Amino acid sequence: MFRRTAAVAASIASLLIVGSAMPAVAAGPPYVENWVDEGSGIAQEYYAPFCTEEVDFEVRFSFHDEGRFQLMERRGALYGQSTHHGEWTWWNPANGAALVVQVDGLDQDLAVTENADGTFTILSKSPAVLVVHSERGAELVGARTVWVELLIEPGPTSSPDDDIVTVVDVPKVSGHDGRPFCDIVADVLG
Repeated sequence: MFRRTAAVAASIASLLIVGSAMPAVAAGPPYVENWVDEGSGIAQEYYAPFCTEEVDFEVRFSFHDEGRFQLMERRGALYGQSTHHGEWTWWNPANGAALVVQVDGLDQDLAVTENADGTFTILSKSPAVLVVHSERGAELVGARTVWVELLIEPGPTSSPDDDIVTVVDVPKVSGHDGRPFCDIVADVLG
């Protein structure tokens, strides 16, 4: 999920560089992308460290996340926004127990600043709801909003693929947290 947000932020930075060459758009966003992100692996390797205190067995996962990204001009700068809907399946290969996490979220740029050194700083807000489904029913993991400050260093080409995206700060997190996810994994999959 967050990897996609960082890629979106990199796209914004690349478009900001050439933004002055973009024609003004009378209606609608100047750029729209529908996307799908998928993957799988061993949680302890991919998300290391993963639940080291609660889980002493291998956990595998697969995910499918899809959404829509829009880039819009606001107050003379380009701002990004994306919605996404995803499903992560987590399972214990030793006993076959599984759980599914559904995520619905929105990522929205609040501030875009061009720095003197040619980099860009983006403050983004990401509200999301996470719900776990297992044979025991549904359980809210969290409903929260995370503010993230990103630093974008544009690469040598206009493609966002060679931009460097760094998380500078997570200045604020608010919302409701349910039972910790690692406790749920240990309980349901163990």
